[in-house]
Amino acid sequence: KDEIVTFLHGEVKKKVPFFKGKDANFTASIVSRLVPLRVSDGETIVRRGEVGRDVFFIVRGRVDVIQPGTDTVMMTYPEGSYFGDVSLRGSSL
Repeated sequence: KDEIVTFLHGEVKKKVPFFKGKDANFTASIVSRLVPLRVSDGETIVRRGEVGRDVFFIVRGRVDVIQPGTDTVMMTYPEGSYFGDVSLRGSSL
């Protein structure tokens, strides 16, 4: 597990601007709790109206937000971005 955490720490810190300039202890405390999630094209990560409990850091690829019931891309989260953080405000990581 330590090797995975070390790898993730390096990948996330390198590719996600949120972690740039942050204290190493802060970054390590967050990254040590990350669980890798591999998603295929077209796969749903979350649905509108679901209660959010996760933050997603996009280390590779991108995530498109699709208008429900259509194929319309409303926005795109590129590599290095994150989403879901609003759902955690007020909770303790």
